[in-house]
Amino acid sequence: MRCAPELAHEHVQDARVYANRRDLLSTAKRNAICAEIGVQTGRWSAYLFQATDPRALHLIDIDLSQLQSDEPDVGKALASEKVQLHEGDSVEVISGFPESHFDWVYIDADHSLEGVRRDVEALMPRVKADGVWYFNDYVKYSPLEGYEYGVMEAVNEMCIDRGFRISALALQGLGYFDVALTRS
Repeated sequence: MRCAPELAHEHVQDARVYANRRDLLSTAKRNAICAEIGVQTGRWSAYLFQATDPRALHLIDIDLSQLQSDEPDVGKALASEKVQLHEGDSVEVISGFPESHFDWVYIDADHSLEGVRRDVEALMPRVKADGVWYFNDYVKYSPLEGYEYGVMEAVNEMCIDRGFRISALALQGLGYFDVALTRS
């Protein structure tokens, strides 16, 4: 297993640390056009909807059959006209949005390095220049699943190669951290 590229001081110098991802996402822009890439059961989607009061929340997943619409918070979010469901390959779905469309995105889909890179490439022209990129599971290896994740490496590449910086880090008890990125 190789290490993720090492960040420099300027990539993290003003980063804030949050106790958890709920605290981190409570700072997300309100009345925003946003997307969650990878929604699984929809529980986190419901939190995003409730906490951020979006103008539009696009929920994108390759398979929406796992959505727990019978769960009250999830059902309430899915019933809102502000929430739009998109089923299919994330890159294909993302490619259908116009440039500079999203105020922020939350990425929690394919955790392989290639998968994260694909989502980043598709999103790059579609997230506003001052937009925020949230990544779930900023970790190199998943001890629960027993395999390597590519999130840390892809995030660090964005910082080193594309002029992003980590503006926030949210802690998690097993080390599955969330990070927020902004352009320098």
